[in-house]
Parts: sequence; structure tokens; C-alpha cells
Amino acid sequence: MTKAAEHFRKIVWGLVISLFDIHIMNINILPDTVGYVLVIIGLERLSAWNTNFSKAKTAALILAVCTIPDFIKFAPNLLVTTQISIWLLIYNSILTLIKAVLIYHIFTGIIQLAKDRGLEDLYQQALARWKLYAVIIGFHLITTPFQLNFLSDWQLLYIVLTLIVLIVEVTVIVLINRAGKQLSSVE
Repeated sequence: MTKAAEHFRKIVWGLVISLFDIHIMNINILPDTVGYVLVIIGLERLSAWNTNFSKAKTAALILAVCTIPDFIKFAPNLLVTTQISIWLLIYNSILTLIKAVLIYHIFTGIIQLAKDRGLEDLYQQALARWKLYAVIIGFHLITTPFQLNFLSDWQLLYIVLTLIVLIVEVTVIVLINRAGKQLSSVE
């Protein structure tokens, strides 16, 4: 495996760690902060390839700091409670927005590198995946404030939307992994 592929793999594992929360009691045994630190390490090494990776690193650093409180879970799970705090919604919306900036810069870097290296298929896939991600995350952010007024009947809709977001996030991670392999092969 080339060095570039290793750096992309760190980004992939960091995003996987940040995507899934595993708690024992109220302690998050896989804190998002650890995931974002891995992303930062991977992006640091890729910054020489494209300035967008450096910009993404800044967003990852902000996320690493902002997710420190998630290490201990004081807030109720949004999917299993009917009481939703407006502050928790604002906090999660801000984190989602910063993560969208992170993904934007990673994808912009991948798109530019794929174009420069003549990887048309990767270029098209990354562009399409970014557009899908932006639409789904945008819709998610727009609908989040309405959670405060959702009747219990509508919460199922929000759970479905959350599952769609999860699926799209996984496809984003898969594409980043593929980009690492393809971009490394033409190093």
C-alpha cells in the first residue's frame, strides 16, 4: 500500500469512528474526537497534494474539539425520546454543518486530483456523491428544527430520514476509500 493510500485509510477509519457511537452506560468507548484526530492525521499528509485537504483539516480540528463533550453522554438519544432540547438540536446542527464543510473540502480535493490525473470515472463519481450528500444533508438540516413540533406519528419519518443520512454517509466513506486506492495507483 502506498503512503497516499495509508493517509486516505486514516481518513476513512476516522469517519467510520465518528459515524458510529458505541456506549457502555454513559461512556462513549469510540468517541468522535478520536475519529476526527485520525482524519486530521490523514489530511495533514495529503495537504501537500491539494490545498482543499488543508481546509478540510481545519474543519476536522473544529469537529475534534467540539465533540469532546460527546465522550460522556448526558443528552438523551434523539431516536428514543420524545423530549428534545433545542440546545441539543442546535449543537447537532452545527456539528452537521461543520462536517458538511469537511466532506466538501475532501471531495473537492478528490475531484481536482481525479481531474488532474485523468481519472474520469472517479471524477464523475465524486462529483455525483458530493451532490447527493449536499442535498440529503441540506434537507436533514432544514427539517431538524421541525423535530421540536413532531408528533410521535411523525417521528418515524425523521427516523427514516436519519437512516437515509446514515446510508449516504457510508457511501461517502466508501468513495473516499476508493479514491485513496485509485489516486495512489497513479502516484
